[in-house]
Amino acid sequence: MRTKFISAIAAFSALCIPWTSAQAGPSDDLLVATQAHVDSPKVFWERNNFTLNAEVDGALHPLQSTVNWVGKGYKPTGEQQYIYKIPKDNTIPGLGKPGTLLYQAPILPGFSNSPIWAGFGADIDIPADKFKDRSFNLDLVGFDGPGEMNLFKSDDWLLASHIPGMRSAWINPGSHTHNLTTFTKPGTYTLTYRASARDQKGRFIASAPQRLVWQVGGTKPTKGGISDPRAAYDAAPSEGDQSPSFTLKPHEGRDKDGDEHLSDLLFDAGNDNASGTALFYIDGYHLAEVPVQNGKAAWTEMVGSAPSNFQVVFIPTQGGKKWISAPVRYQSAAPQVSTTNPGSFPQKQTTSPAPAFANDDRPVTSAKVKLSATSLDEEYARISAIPEDKNLSFRVVGGFYDTPNGKYPSCEIDFISSPARRQMVVPQEGCTGSKYTLKLRLLPNSRTNVGAKTIRLGYPLPKTGIVTFSSTPYVGRSGDPISAHPLSVDAPTGAPAEVEEQLPSGKEPAPSGNKPAKPTPAPPTKEVTPPKSTKKAVISDGHVDVRAVQAGNGLAMVLGDDSGSFSKKPMVHDLAKVSLAVRPQARAKRSKHVFADASFNFLGPHGTELFVLPQDQKSGLVWPGFSTQELDYSHFPKGVDIEIKPHSGPKGAKWWAFTQNLGKLADIIAASDRVSTLHTTNRTHLHTNWAFTKQGRYQIQVRAKDVATGKYSPWYPISFQVGAATGKQHPSQPAGPNKPGYTPAATTVPGTAGSGTPSTAPETSGNDTAVQSPAKPIEGSSPGEDAASGDGNAPANSDSNQPADGESSKEAPAPSGPARVTSKPYASPLAKTGSNGMAEQWLTILGAVLLGAGAALAFTSIRKRR
Repeated sequence: MRTKFISAIAAFSALCIPWTSAQAGPSDDLLVATQAHVDSPKVFWERNNFTLNAEVDGALHPLQSTVNWVGKGYKPTGEQQYIYKIPKDNTIPGLGKPGTLLYQAPILPGFSNSPIWAGFGADIDIPADKFKDRSFNLDLVGFDGPGEMNLFKSDDWLLASHIPGMRSAWINPGSHTHNLTTFTKPGTYTLTYRASARDQKGRFIASAPQRLVWQVGGTKPTKGGISDPRAAYDAAPSEGDQSPSFTLKPHEGRDKDGDEHLSDLLFDAGNDNASGTALFYIDGYHLAEVPVQNGKAAWTEMVGSAPSNFQVVFIPTQGGKKWISAPVRYQSAAPQVSTTNPGSFPQKQTTSPAPAFANDDRPVTSAKVKLSATSLDEEYARISAIPEDKNLSFRVVGGFYDTPNGKYPSCEIDFISSPARRQMVVPQEGCTGSKYTLKLRLLPNSRTNVGAKTIRLGYPLPKTGIVTFSSTPYVGRSGDPISAHPLSVDAPTGAPAEVEEQLPSGKEPAPSGNKPAKPTPAPPTKEVTPPKSTKKAVISDGHVDVRAVQAGNGLAMVLGDDSGSFSKKPMVHDLAKVSLAVRPQARAKRSKHVFADASFNFLGPHGTELFVLPQDQKSGLVWPGFSTQELDYSHFPKGVDIEIKPHSGPKGAKWWAFTQNLGKLADIIAASDRVSTLHTTNRTHLHTNWAFTKQGRYQIQVRAKDVATGKYSPWYPISFQVGAATGKQHPSQPAGPNKPGYTPAATTVPGTAGSGTPSTAPETSGNDTAVQSPAKPIEGSSPGEDAASGDGNAPANSDSNQPADGESSKEAPAPSGPARVTSKPYASPLAKTGSNGMAEQWLTILGAVLLGAGAALAFTSIRKRR
């Protein structure tokens, strides 16, 4: 939760950021974000301006009080996930040549979040309706480090430290990214961010610049480290006649995956009795702090494919003299090199300095953009957006819509047109019929003097056209352009209606007479409880999480809602009263480009049609995940399990929740044919793909378990309405924001009232098949009574620790990491053998026939087999 205290610290600290930092040691005084789900920066709105925080496993901290550490990380299977080798089919222009080794914070590190699960995002309570085009940016206004940084996911390039035009990202309120973050070299990086926009009158709004440190590779910052290396070195003894040496060589060990890409940094004090600390540097930037024992220190590192200058600084405590090596040039896989030559104290000298951020207001020289769309094959199209002003960067969003005035595309398009890349290959499979319309919206950044424009290009492809950005009010900045610029109190709310153009192929629209506005001089220049709801609701777009929470002395499950469907504040819903609507736009077909790898064969052969909610957020679709970020694990010494089992769905339908990484299956989290357990020992946040084979209503059940006590929460339903006519206002659903009669309702956290499994069996249509027999009571409730029925105040935690159907009561082995998933085939109450539905029916009929015939012996035999 945000607090005024955090805001005050953030504001004060932002003003104290030195633009040229003094030579300092590791970030030992900062909170270390590692092996965690991290949104950093995350944009918030407080005191009439943006502010940036770091959200680490659900807890907020001032951005500049944290350091992201990405060290060596591995999957539970042992596969490394901290080294990124640029593939041959790379489409990110600024990344490098194929085969180049980069350090990475992976896009999907798995349950252990190893080494870190990092992205950026924005709070839902950002007043976008006060901004020009309802748009705002996250700007990387400063960058200092030994190498280069890129943020991307698949073909979607988000930010780049060294590419002009790629230093600003666009964010939507309530969204956050799951992306790769790569660095060309290890070492300490200092990034400076701000958030910016323009109000409806064209006045600039920006947060104060705030710092974020990344420690890439090297040793984890600790409070016991050397905070001022230069002062420590100056105070160290200098007597002695030893001959120290510094060596770099390829690592010979092969104990773990990826070890073949490592190098050894070796310091020898020349005296076996020497002790102290060795500080390793890369291009003058801190890398690692290692104790010297018996005269020696070693550090093993992935140093990257680019050449770098390495040094070691020895600070003795006994048995040696202080020493600084001369720089040694080295890169990954190079032959061994050594030096005994002394050098001077390391100074930052990156071999690849970042260009300065183009912070000034940028009136465009021409507002015209040439658009073209060409089919490459039945599955892909190429979209290009080329402005006449070659320095202009802007966001291109939209896609292929199944109706001309549709709100959400069936095949989405979202990329940044910048001087480094003006085109994007996008999927169009399933969106090539005559009913589809290609529609795009061009969004300029906050530093330009033009406004957004929406263009309907139509179909079929190819299509070309020239469009002109709209003319909007514009006020130039005065004073320090990098300082904070709060929103003016007279800023209007509500964006003016945007005129949509429809372009004939190859034709330029008639001139509107509007020209980009000229700059005019600029004029002089709380803590809230999130609303909660117990009303029935349908959510069809945005971020939601099935959360395990503490309630009284036990556990409960709720739905956390950051979607903005009913409030601009985060909400909590009773799971029993929420339905997640999967719109028709979720249709997908397995093909050579979609779930192509053989690891996805469980979904069916190529050509299989599915409804898919992707593991990355997609506009117009609900984005459900699982979270234990609100739990204090000091109360759960053996961790918390989230158990997931099927309940009902359309006849013959299947569903899966699974993760993927680099085009291959990572884990099947849950499915319609099994009972699964997500075991967590630390705060966990997980998003998956959800795939459904048929339209209709599905219900899944979840519960939480305190592993130490064996106590369970009641079962709670997760309801999905898939396909046809989803997402419409239901008569029992509260009116949405800006609609008459909308008032967020107060509620108590499930577990004290209205929680648990519904007091009546879920409805089933003629098409629905119940997977679990409703005759069997849910664990933790009395026969004939649901867990949350009775007086409406059922306990959040059941004293029963009986396993669910098809599960073993044997305690799970100790976890290998903060989270893992286990599953087993689902066994219905009829067939403990786990046989299929047809076999169950035949066995039941056969048993009845034999019983009717009085064949007692045969009946007994069948009973034994069952």
